[in-house]
Amino acid sequence: MIYFSCILYKNVLVIYTVNCEVIMRIEMILNSAFLPRNGTALIQQEMERRVWQRYPDARIRLRKGTSNHLEIYAPKNDKEAANKLIEEMFNDAEEWLYV
Repeated sequence: MIYFSCILYKNVLVIYTVNCEVIMRIEMILNSAFLPRNGTALIQQEMERRVWQRYPDARIRLRKGTSNHLEIYAPKNDKEAANKLIEEMFNDAEEWLYV
């Protein structure tokens, strides 16, 4: 998106544009106690494969923790779509995670 702004500076109207690209950011904290040995790496690979097909500029970050938590920073409609995409990914986990 490009936004136009203007200011009045010393009786001169200055118009400038601002490029406001919104990049999706997905952060997930995983409790790795219940995952296979390479589970975090497999989740990272599968999430990148699925999310980057639809949102190639998305930034994905996985961390180990004591609980599971998902945070998606994006516009509302993209956030809902990404959440559904990740939910489907974990519903299909038997096919790619526990091989």
